[in-house]
Amino acid sequence: MLSAFINKAIERRYPWQAKPRIVICIPCGATSVEKRAVFEAAIQSGARQAYLIEEPMAAAMGADLPVTEPTGSMVVDIGGGTTEVAVISLGGIVTSSSLRLAGNKMDEAIAMYLRDLLGIKVGERTAEIIKIKIGSILPFEDGREKDMIISGQDVVTEQPREVTIQSEDVRAALQPPIEEMVVHIKETFKKTNPDLASDIISNGILLTGGGGLLSGLDRYLTSRLEIPVWTSETALTNVAMGCLKVLETPYGAQTNVDAFEIMSVRARRRKNRIHFAPGCNRLGASFYRRKRALRTPMARKQQMLSDSSKTIGGAALLVVLLIVSAVLSSVYSNEESSGPVHSVQAGVGMVAAPLQFVGVGVAYAEDAAGDAIQNATASDSSYTQLRDENAQLKAQLAELQEYRGEAQRLQGLLDLSDKYEFSGVTGRVIGKGTDAWNRVVTLNVGSASGVECGLPLLAAAAWWVRLSRFRRSHAEFV
Repeated sequence: MLSAFINKAIERRYPWQAKPRIVICIPCGATSVEKRAVFEAAIQSGARQAYLIEEPMAAAMGADLPVTEPTGSMVVDIGGGTTEVAVISLGGIVTSSSLRLAGNKMDEAIAMYLRDLLGIKVGERTAEIIKIKIGSILPFEDGREKDMIISGQDVVTEQPREVTIQSEDVRAALQPPIEEMVVHIKETFKKTNPDLASDIISNGILLTGGGGLLSGLDRYLTSRLEIPVWTSETALTNVAMGCLKVLETPYGAQTNVDAFEIMSVRARRRKNRIHFAPGCNRLGASFYRRKRALRTPMARKQQMLSDSSKTIGGAALLVVLLIVSAVLSSVYSNEESSGPVHSVQAGVGMVAAPLQFVGVGVAYAEDAAGDAIQNATASDSSYTQLRDENAQLKAQLAELQEYRGEAQRLQGLLDLSDKYEFSGVTGRVIGKGTDAWNRVVTLNVGSASGVECGLPLLAAAAWWVRLSRFRRSHAEFV
């Protein structure tokens, strides 16, 4: 795939054209092994040289932040799979953290919420469209709520179904992942230098990436963090523009990227002398010289002609040996009645005897190799079967543990019902949220089920709360 993209961007019509230089963005928490794997993949795909740069640094450079100045800048990059938070100063990343929660998790949260609330299953693509069109974390600035007609599959009947959803339902679904992002940003603040923190308070936080375009997210983070948060106008292209700046000034941006320097093929061809590691024998040296000499099409063609001529010469030598053996056998034969035909047969037998012995040895080795391959295949199949059975047993154990916990919670409710006399409505938890002081639980019962304001909530942990907000289809307890 990388090779296809590289050839589509820069088409190489001639072999002597230079290969491109590539800049690849990686998460902040990538290890050296992961960096090396990405670098090797880029080189094998056709890159002359590859630079690895962290996504927050590329986004900051694309947004024209003062990354090289002695001042602190904070970047929150919400992509599709990870959320990158970094504090940048003096051309480097001072503090960074990576959270595997971003746009894809938001889409999953919307799909799960709609399945529990409305009983309809939607795909990730539909959930993403819902997030883009009517998704928000705070009420819209114009004060109007939006609705949208979506199509999906009914949970009960498994038939196609259309429903209308409100923007406030999407807002409730996005609350848990956004809260987790806020906690992650606060944890990054704890590791920031006080001087840089003062710069961040005065300069604000840059919100970039596709997830940063969620409506009301900048206002919500400003209210929760008590620090100005602003969304970049080019949030979708900041990372790409940052990579472009690195390519335009590769030597000036060496402090911002991790460059794995290797010797290119063109540089190897200029080397007149080959240096070998300790212990490398002359056989390996000659093989390396031959491999290096066969890099051009003309050299490979000449080598093929040379190999074919050597093969023909070997066959001719074998025929000559057979003829000489036959002549010698006829000359030194002591049997008078043997005749020339018998002498030729004897000579051919003398030459063919070693070859026959070698053929028997090869056949024996082939049978032994076949038996070893069959034994290895049987062992591999038995190992695969045991591994699958082990995975099934682990899944069953996890399911039984989940059932056991559910049974204990239900037993707690039964014990409370035996101790106190009361009548109520049974509901299911479809959403949870927390803030600095409260814990909000959303149930799938509302005014249509007889829920009224002020009713207490009894949970399996035997704690009592009061109803705060309720609607026709669901209610919220604090």
